[in-house]
Amino acid sequence: MTRQRRQQLISKPININFIQSSNQCFYFVESNIVEKGDTIVAYNGDIVVGYRKWNGQHTDIPVMGFDSDVSESNGYMSSGDIPSFKLLKSSGKFINLNGEIPSWQNVGVHHITLELDKQER
Repeated sequence: MTRQRRQQLISKPININFIQSSNQCFYFVESNIVEKGDTIVAYNGDIVVGYRKWNGQHTDIPVMGFDSDVSESNGYMSSGDIPSFKLLKSSGKFINLNGEIPSWQNVGVHHITLELDKQER
């Protein structure tokens, strides 16, 4: 993968911040509604815990967990928590997503399918 291509995949969307934690879980996403230029954002309640710019089917979304050595990770995921996901369109609009989301576990790897929330249809 070229450096430029890698940079495009990890570039930060506007107004979305989180710190990287040593405790992480990855959700590999399938979806028919996400388009090039969109970003999937993971939340624990209203706290952003990860995101990834869409790069096609099976895009991995890193979801950060609480790390007792890093105070900035307060409110991040703990074992058993279930993250929620939103789609950030290239237009700047956020759209709620849902699906059968397995609970977060450190070093976990899950495959999920996300679709529009019923309220978004």
